[in-house]
Amino acid sequence: MEDKKGLEQRAQRMKRNAAILELLKRLGLTADKTETLSGQVNPMLLKLARQKSGALSNNQLLELALGNLVADDGFPLAFMRSRGSVAPDIDLEL
Repeated sequence: MEDKKGLEQRAQRMKRNAAILELLKRLGLTADKTETLSGQVNPMLLKLARQKSGALSNNQLLELALGNLVADDGFPLAFMRSRGSVAPDIDLEL
C-alpha cells in the first residue's frame, strides 16, 4: 500500500506521462509508425518500468521512454553547469 507521498509521486508521473504522449501526438510522432525497434531486456526491468510508468503496452512504454528523451529540456545539465557561477558574497535571502 502506498503512502500519501507515494500516491502524489505516482499522480505526478502519470500527469507527466500523459503530457509526453500528448506532446508526441501534437508533433505528429505517434502516426506513421513504420520503424521496428527490437531488443531483449530483463523481464523484471520491463515489469517494473511498466508498473512505474503506467504504460498499457510495451509499445506505449517505448513511446514514453523515447518521448522523455525528445522532451528533455536540458535543465538538469544546465543546472549542474551553473554550479559555482553565483558569487559567494551575494545575499540570496529575501
